[in-house]
Amino acid sequence: MKKVLAIVPAAGSGERMKKEIHKPYLEIRGKPILVRTLEGLLSSNVIKRMIILIHEEDRERATKIIDSLKPRVVARLATGGKTRQESVEK
Repeated sequence: MKKVLAIVPAAGSGERMKKEIHKPYLEIRGKPILVRTLEGLLSSNVIKRMIILIHEEDRERATKIIDSLKPRVVARLATGGKTRQESVEK
């Protein structure tokens, strides 16, 4: 089975939601959206590596989340752009 790279655009600000916290860290049923996303991706056996695009100011928070999930794949953080399109084009 071919292995793939997953690019996770997690630099959303949640501006339209009018929240103080960035969107990836908003909780749904007790878990941040980013945790739910990564858990789903990590349950797949086709992902070889992940690049998670974040706001630079969220680096510590994102690192803690990744470390807590103990991913079996290489997960690298990168700073996202001003828009989702800019983030994934990098």
